Amino acid sequence: MPGPAQTDSGTGLGQALRRICMISEILKRLQTRPPADAQTDSLADALVEREWDFFQETHNRGGRASCQDDPATFAIMRKSQFVCWPMDALQGYAADLDQALAEGRNPVMEKYAYMMRRTHPAEFAAMAHLLPAISARKQDLVHDIVAANMAWEEECTRLYPHVRAAGRPLRSSSDTACATSFETYLEGELCTYGEATLEALHKHVLAAREQGQNLAERTLDAMAQFYGFASIGELEARKAQGRI
Repeated sequence: MPGPAQTDSGTGLGQALRRICMISEILKRLQTRPPADAQTDSLADALVEREWDFFQETHNRGGRASCQDDPATFAIMRKSQFVCWPMDALQGYAADLDQALAEGRNPVMEKYAYMMRRTHPAEFAAMAHLLPAISARKQDLVHDIVAANMAWEEECTRLYPHVRAAGRPLRSSSDTACATSFETYLEGELCTYGEATLEALHKHVLAAREQGQNLAERTLDAMAQFYGFASIGELEARKAQGRI
Protein backbone atom coordinates (compact mmCIF):
# COMPACT_ATOMS: atom_id res chain seq x y z
CA MET A 1 0.00 0.00 0.00
CA PRO A 2 1.43 3.42 -0.89
CA GLY A 3 2.42 5.66 1.98
CA PRO A 4 1.26 9.27 2.46
CA ALA A 5 3.93 10.61 0.12
CA GLN A 6 2.82 8.33 -2.73
CA THR A 7 -0.66 9.69 -3.42
CA ASP A 8 -2.00 10.74 -6.84
CA SER A 9 -0.84 14.32 -6.20
CA GLY A 10 2.71 13.19 -6.98
CA THR A 11 1.80 11.29 -10.15
CA GLY A 12 1.55 12.54 -13.71
CA LEU A 13 -2.24 12.65 -13.29
CA GLY A 14 -1.96 14.78 -10.17
CA GLN A 15 0.47 17.16 -11.85
CA ALA A 16 -1.81 17.46 -14.88
CA LEU A 17 -4.80 18.28 -12.69
CA ARG A 18 -2.82 20.98 -10.90
CA ARG A 19 -1.81 22.55 -14.22
CA ILE A 20 -5.45 22.61 -15.38
CA CYS A 21 -6.63 24.23 -12.15
CA MET A 22 -3.76 26.70 -12.30
CA ILE A 23 -4.51 27.97 -15.79
CA SER A 24 -8.20 28.38 -14.91
CA GLU A 25 -7.28 30.54 -11.93
CA ILE A 26 -4.80 32.58 -13.99
CA LEU A 27 -7.39 33.29 -16.69
CA LYS A 28 -9.90 34.60 -14.13
CA ARG A 29 -7.43 37.35 -13.19
CA LEU A 30 -6.71 38.53 -16.74
CA GLN A 31 -8.78 41.58 -17.66
CA THR A 32 -8.31 44.37 -20.19
CA ARG A 33 -9.30 48.00 -19.63
CA PRO A 34 -12.08 48.48 -20.59
CA PRO A 35 -12.86 44.81 -20.01
CA ALA A 36 -13.96 42.62 -22.91
CA ASP A 37 -17.67 41.86 -22.94
CA ALA A 38 -18.61 38.88 -20.79
CA GLN A 39 -19.34 36.53 -23.69
CA THR A 40 -16.03 37.27 -25.42
CA ASP A 41 -14.09 36.93 -22.17
CA SER A 42 -15.76 33.64 -21.28
CA LEU A 43 -15.25 32.10 -24.71
CA ALA A 44 -11.65 33.33 -24.88
CA ASP A 45 -10.95 31.63 -21.53
CA ALA A 46 -12.56 28.41 -22.72
CA LEU A 47 -10.45 28.38 -25.88
CA VAL A 48 -7.23 28.95 -23.93
CA GLU A 49 -8.06 26.11 -21.54
CA ARG A 50 -8.81 23.75 -24.41
CA GLU A 51 -5.62 24.72 -26.23
CA TRP A 52 -3.68 24.17 -23.01
CA ASP A 53 -5.03 20.61 -22.85
CA PHE A 54 -3.88 19.97 -26.42
CA PHE A 55 -0.54 21.61 -25.66
CA GLN A 56 0.02 19.25 -22.75
CA GLU A 57 -0.39 16.32 -25.16
CA THR A 58 2.07 17.74 -27.71
CA HIS A 59 5.34 15.82 -27.60
CA ASN A 60 8.62 17.47 -28.46
CA ARG A 61 11.30 15.20 -29.88
CA GLY A 62 13.76 16.72 -27.39
CA GLY A 63 11.51 16.01 -24.41
CA ARG A 64 8.96 18.16 -22.63
CA ALA A 65 9.44 21.85 -23.44
CA SER A 66 9.76 24.35 -20.58
CA CYS A 67 6.86 26.41 -21.97
CA GLN A 68 4.56 23.44 -21.33
CA ASP A 69 5.08 24.09 -17.62
CA ASP A 70 4.43 27.83 -17.86
CA PRO A 71 0.64 28.28 -17.80
CA ALA A 72 0.84 31.99 -16.95
CA THR A 73 2.72 32.97 -20.11
CA PHE A 74 0.58 30.63 -22.20
CA ALA A 75 -2.63 32.13 -20.80
CA ILE A 76 -1.51 35.71 -21.36
CA MET A 77 -0.27 35.19 -24.91
CA ARG A 78 -3.25 33.19 -26.09
CA LYS A 79 -5.93 35.26 -24.38
CA SER A 80 -4.34 38.47 -25.69
CA GLN A 81 -5.11 37.20 -29.16
CA PHE A 82 -8.60 35.86 -28.54
CA VAL A 83 -10.04 38.94 -26.78
CA CYS A 84 -9.33 40.88 -30.01
CA TRP A 85 -11.29 38.45 -32.20
CA PRO A 86 -14.91 38.92 -33.30
CA MET A 87 -17.48 36.53 -31.90
CA ASP A 88 -17.99 34.59 -35.13
CA ALA A 89 -14.28 33.79 -35.28
CA LEU A 90 -14.25 32.68 -31.62
CA GLN A 91 -17.26 30.45 -32.18
CA GLY A 92 -15.77 29.09 -35.38
CA TYR A 93 -12.53 28.18 -33.64
CA ALA A 94 -14.43 26.51 -30.80
CA ALA A 95 -16.13 24.35 -33.44
CA ASP A 96 -12.72 23.60 -35.00
CA LEU A 97 -11.45 22.34 -31.65
CA ASP A 98 -14.59 20.24 -31.18
CA GLN A 99 -14.04 18.64 -34.57
CA ALA A 100 -10.36 17.99 -33.92
CA LEU A 101 -11.17 16.29 -30.62
CA ALA A 102 -13.88 14.16 -32.23
CA GLU A 103 -11.46 13.08 -34.95
CA GLY A 104 -8.67 12.29 -32.49
CA ARG A 105 -6.46 15.08 -33.79
CA ASN A 106 -4.28 17.54 -31.90
CA PRO A 107 -4.40 20.97 -33.62
CA VAL A 108 -1.54 22.33 -31.50
CA MET A 109 0.67 19.50 -32.67
CA GLU A 110 -0.51 20.13 -36.24
CA LYS A 111 0.42 23.80 -35.90
CA TYR A 112 4.01 22.93 -35.10
CA ALA A 113 4.04 20.35 -37.88
CA TYR A 114 2.90 22.92 -40.45
CA MET A 115 5.69 25.24 -39.29
CA MET A 116 8.18 22.54 -40.22
CA ARG A 117 7.33 23.14 -43.86
CA ARG A 118 9.75 26.07 -43.56
CA THR A 119 12.00 25.14 -40.65
CA HIS A 120 12.50 21.41 -41.37
CA PRO A 121 11.30 20.85 -44.96
CA ALA A 122 12.63 17.30 -45.36
CA GLU A 123 10.95 16.11 -42.17
CA PHE A 124 7.76 17.92 -43.12
CA ALA A 125 7.68 16.19 -46.49
CA ALA A 126 7.80 12.83 -44.73
CA MET A 127 4.82 13.64 -42.50
CA ALA A 128 2.71 15.92 -44.73
CA HIS A 129 0.35 13.08 -45.70
CA LEU A 130 -0.63 12.73 -42.03
CA LEU A 131 -1.91 16.32 -41.80
CA PRO A 132 -5.30 17.62 -42.92
CA ALA A 133 -5.23 18.77 -46.55
CA ILE A 134 -5.31 22.53 -47.16
CA SER A 135 -7.74 23.66 -49.84
CA ALA A 136 -6.93 26.36 -52.37
CA ARG A 137 -9.45 28.69 -50.71
CA LYS A 138 -7.93 28.07 -47.29
CA GLN A 139 -4.46 28.77 -48.61
CA ASP A 140 -5.65 32.07 -50.11
CA LEU A 141 -7.23 33.12 -46.82
CA VAL A 142 -4.09 32.23 -44.88
CA HIS A 143 -1.94 34.19 -47.34
CA ASP A 144 -4.11 37.33 -47.06
CA ILE A 145 -4.32 37.23 -43.26
CA VAL A 146 -0.57 36.70 -42.91
CA ALA A 147 0.19 39.56 -45.32
CA ALA A 148 -1.98 42.00 -43.38
CA ASN A 149 -0.49 40.95 -40.06
CA MET A 150 3.06 41.26 -41.33
CA ALA A 151 2.45 44.92 -42.22
CA TRP A 152 0.98 45.53 -38.76
CA GLU A 153 3.83 43.69 -37.06
CA GLU A 154 6.40 45.79 -38.92
CA GLU A 155 4.66 48.92 -37.67
CA CYS A 156 4.67 47.55 -34.11
CA THR A 157 8.39 46.83 -34.38
CA ARG A 158 8.92 50.47 -35.33
CA LEU A 159 6.64 51.80 -32.57
CA TYR A 160 7.69 49.44 -29.76
CA PRO A 161 11.27 48.37 -30.52
CA HIS A 162 12.19 47.54 -26.92
CA VAL A 163 9.16 45.31 -26.43
CA ARG A 164 9.70 43.56 -29.73
CA ALA A 165 13.43 43.08 -29.24
CA ALA A 166 12.78 40.04 -27.07
CA GLY A 167 10.32 38.46 -29.49
CA ARG A 168 10.56 36.15 -32.46
CA PRO A 169 12.27 37.21 -35.69
CA LEU A 170 9.64 38.73 -37.96
CA ARG A 171 10.16 37.19 -41.40
CA SER A 172 10.34 33.55 -42.44
CA SER A 173 13.59 34.37 -44.21
CA SER A 174 15.11 34.40 -40.69
CA ASP A 175 13.90 30.89 -39.84
CA THR A 176 16.46 28.40 -38.63
CA ALA A 177 16.21 24.90 -37.21
CA CYS A 178 16.29 26.51 -33.74
CA ALA A 179 14.30 29.72 -34.28
CA THR A 180 10.86 30.14 -35.85
CA SER A 181 9.74 33.52 -37.15
CA PHE A 182 6.44 35.21 -36.43
CA GLU A 183 5.48 34.80 -40.08
CA THR A 184 6.04 31.04 -40.05
CA TYR A 185 4.35 30.64 -36.67
CA LEU A 186 1.26 32.55 -37.79
CA GLU A 187 1.03 30.67 -41.07
CA GLY A 188 1.29 27.34 -39.26
CA GLU A 189 -1.42 28.28 -36.79
CA LEU A 190 -3.82 29.60 -39.41
CA CYS A 191 -3.47 26.36 -41.35
CA THR A 192 -5.10 24.54 -38.41
CA TYR A 193 -8.24 26.69 -38.51
CA GLY A 194 -11.34 25.68 -40.41
CA GLU A 195 -12.42 27.70 -43.44
CA ALA A 196 -15.37 29.27 -41.58
CA THR A 197 -13.01 30.55 -38.88
CA LEU A 198 -10.58 31.88 -41.50
CA GLU A 199 -13.42 33.59 -43.39
CA ALA A 200 -14.48 35.35 -40.18
CA LEU A 201 -10.91 36.43 -39.42
CA HIS A 202 -10.37 37.53 -43.01
CA LYS A 203 -13.46 39.74 -42.86
CA HIS A 204 -12.24 41.14 -39.52
CA VAL A 205 -8.78 41.88 -40.94
CA LEU A 206 -10.16 43.61 -44.04
CA ALA A 207 -12.48 45.78 -41.94
CA ALA A 208 -9.65 46.76 -39.59
CA ARG A 209 -7.35 47.64 -42.48
CA GLU A 210 -10.06 49.76 -44.09
CA GLN A 211 -10.58 51.61 -40.80
CA GLY A 212 -6.85 52.19 -40.29
CA GLN A 213 -6.67 49.93 -37.24
CA ASN A 214 -3.65 47.82 -36.32
CA LEU A 215 -4.86 44.52 -34.89
CA ALA A 216 -1.35 43.47 -33.91
CA GLU A 217 -1.08 46.60 -31.77
CA ARG A 218 -4.41 45.79 -30.12
CA THR A 219 -3.12 42.33 -29.25
CA LEU A 220 0.08 43.80 -27.82
CA ASP A 221 -1.96 46.26 -25.78
CA ALA A 222 -4.04 43.45 -24.30
CA MET A 223 -0.86 41.52 -23.51
CA ALA A 224 0.65 44.55 -21.74
CA GLN A 225 -2.49 45.02 -19.66
CA PHE A 226 -2.51 41.35 -18.68
CA TYR A 227 1.05 41.85 -17.42
CA GLY A 228 -0.17 44.74 -15.26
CA PHE A 229 0.70 47.78 -17.39
CA ALA A 230 -1.75 50.47 -18.44
CA SER A 231 -0.92 50.00 -22.11
CA ILE A 232 1.68 48.77 -24.56
CA GLY A 233 2.98 52.36 -24.58
CA GLU A 234 3.74 52.19 -20.86
CA LEU A 235 5.45 48.83 -21.24
CA GLU A 236 7.63 50.18 -24.05
CA ALA A 237 8.56 53.26 -22.01
CA ARG A 238 9.50 51.16 -18.98
CA LYS A 239 11.67 48.89 -21.12
CA ALA A 240 13.30 51.85 -22.86
CA GLN A 241 14.22 53.29 -19.44
CA GLY A 242 15.70 49.97 -18.35
CA ARG A 243 13.24 49.73 -15.49
CA ILE A 244 12.17 46.18 -16.39
